[in-house]
Amino acid sequence: MNKSVYLLVAGILIDNFCSLRLFALQPDTALGLSFAWAIFGLFYYTLNKSVDSLCIDTSSNRRYVWLIFLGVFFSMTSVYFYYDQSFVATFISQRQLYLFLYFFVLLRMAPSVQEVFVFVRWYSILSLGVWILSIINPYSFNRESEQIAYLLSGESGDIGFVSTTLAIVVLYYYFILGQAVAHFSVKGWCKVLFWLAFFILVQNRSMLFMALILTVYSILRIRSRYRYALIIVSAIACVTIIILTKDILLSLYEETVEQLSDSDYNRWNALKFFFTERDNYPLYCMLFGNGTPTADSAYLHSLIQATEFSRAYISDIGLLGDYFYYGLLPLGVIYFIIFKILQGGFAPYFLKLMAVHILLVPTIFSISFGTNTFFFCVVMYLYCYYRTLSRKTSRSFAESPRAC
Repeated sequence: MNKSVYLLVAGILIDNFCSLRLFALQPDTALGLSFAWAIFGLFYYTLNKSVDSLCIDTSSNRRYVWLIFLGVFFSMTSVYFYYDQSFVATFISQRQLYLFLYFFVLLRMAPSVQEVFVFVRWYSILSLGVWILSIINPYSFNRESEQIAYLLSGESGDIGFVSTTLAIVVLYYYFILGQAVAHFSVKGWCKVLFWLAFFILVQNRSMLFMALILTVYSILRIRSRYRYALIIVSAIACVTIIILTKDILLSLYEETVEQLSDSDYNRWNALKFFFTERDNYPLYCMLFGNGTPTADSAYLHSLIQATEFSRAYISDIGLLGDYFYYGLLPLGVIYFIIFKILQGGFAPYFLKLMAVHILLVPTIFSISFGTNTFFFCVVMYLYCYYRTLSRKTSRSFAESPRAC
């Protein structure tokens, strides 16, 4: 089986068929299919492992997810002792976390970087197509009629909606940005500007502004005979995009400034509530997390009260919310890999850009929500791939924007 196709099917299943009304299943049914596809992948690529594939499926690479699962287990003891919630109930409530099983699948199949690139490219094209469909016919999606009516009214200012994870699309963006930086071509930079315009139109500020900053940084760091021509052309293209989308950009900027200066901003509320105001937050929970709540539990009720009275939503703080749930060990694994990518000469430029984005904007990434979990599996695999390949070949795969 083609490895890129396998990964694309995995992404579609985890996304519950992009929430299309014609195909969408009950969330747990889609999750069950995702697990079944992962188990199939483990067996298939065990029986059909390429003889010449990179020897990447090692215990030293598998340990990263085992350490994450160990940290999750410790968080289960927290919720058991402090909230009287059973292990079985917690095991079920945190079921999306077990999508880290795909990391083992990736190690077993050992796709090349080109095969991963093909997957993220087609996933991004699918995301673009689904977004366009949401503009043309939003009723094609499994959304509440009130949400669709609000979108069509124009009051929200949104242009369609995204039913896939933008994190994988951003990874693809950094792929093509890295290629454009390393090997100058008009076609390459047209792709970069096209996807940058896409981020503007979907109006995800956390993705857009960081991608824009890193794009400008990459252009300014280029050292080649094309540098000044590229800066001039990119400046003209950016000015054109800004003129065409000035209302959207101005609205996003004003909303960002207003929210960040507002002491009642929901993300400030979440950080304040979950890390300074909660009662019964002993040292054990600070180290190993509070665990995942189950339906109708007293623990869940306390979190619901937080959303009602403090406007504190744990999903608004991404990886920091994951720390509240699972403690230091799972987040320590993620940040260890991020810092290794940034410090190591083995990591290519695009992977360093992705690591910077995760490091500086942790509130939009999470290890416990569907395709975000799958996204981290891919990032962790790329880290293991390049580190293993560098050790075997004694080569550095870092693409410096100074050496184009």
